[in-house]
Amino acid sequence: MALDNLISLSFSQEELTQLDGALTTIENILKDKVISLTEAQRKTYGRLGVNNKPWVTEINGYMELKPEITPKFIDKPEWNIDFKTHNDVDPRLLRLESITSQLSDTMLLIGHDLFSNALSYYRNCKLLAKENEPGAKEIYESLKRMFPGKPKKAANP
Repeated sequence: MALDNLISLSFSQEELTQLDGALTTIENILKDKVISLTEAQRKTYGRLGVNNKPWVTEINGYMELKPEITPKFIDKPEWNIDFKTHNDVDPRLLRLESITSQLSDTMLLIGHDLFSNALSYYRNCKLLAKENEPGAKEIYESLKRMFPGKPKKAANP
């Protein structure tokens, strides 16, 4: 019985070229603008998320309405740049995260299909090797390294 094929899709060379071109465009635009942090660095900084973004937006409104209340140590022109950039990038990041999630899910299903069928091939080679099918033993011996099994116990001296 054949295994269920969870997903079946392919991309034309033209589509792959378009994807690569679009990704190159994104990479070129972001090249000198974005930062890469280590995992430890990411834990150091707070996040502006769904829960606190409205609060920060409210503060921005108050800074505009009553600039005299803004502390002098806050660089308001830099705040304005950060605020605008955050609002500009946020919807694009959400789109990219959605695309990444969809590609990850698609790759998960493709990988499942591939590995399930590879296991079927391997098991068939194992069976055919036991039946002395020409060439099957060599293939099985090559493929069985994926499943080393339990190490054999050393004999007691």
